[in-house]
Amino acid sequence: MKAKSLKKLREELVYAEKQELVDFCLQLARFKAENKELLTYELFYRNNKDLYLTEIETHVDKEFKGLNADSYHYLKKGVQKINRHIKKYVRIAKDPEVEVHLTLYFLEKFKDYQPPLHKQKILNNLYQREYKLVCKKIEKLHPDLQYDYNSALEELHPNNL
Repeated sequence: MKAKSLKKLREELVYAEKQELVDFCLQLARFKAENKELLTYELFYRNNKDLYLTEIETHVDKEFKGLNADSYHYLKKGVQKINRHIKKYVRIAKDPEVEVHLTLYFLEKFKDYQPPLHKQKILNNLYQREYKLVCKKIEKLHPDLQYDYNSALEELHPNNL
């Protein structure tokens, strides 16, 4: 079976009853974890971004504390996993301010981690890449937010590592 286009799906969903739509959403949530996370965000966090950010920051803190520093390989894989999770949370929120905030938080945790992560080439490249990305994203925000985030960004500059 080939999936229908979004346009056709939208047209059909217009004719569905309210209870059918609820059932569809619950069925999608059972089908895949990302669908459940998206539905959770839309229902509980869409209007309360501060709560969303605090929960993600707590999650990132736990992940950084749980990193296996016994070997560089495990450390690298753990940091890359944290970065993937942050990208997923950003994709769910679809908000540039959330993206900038979470990326800056990741960079801050990365910089403060002991033993220093920036001494490893691959992780240093990851840091540099995320830093450049967040610089571009900040330029697209409101000027007041740009000022706030740029001041936080100065402390995280790769030359200050």
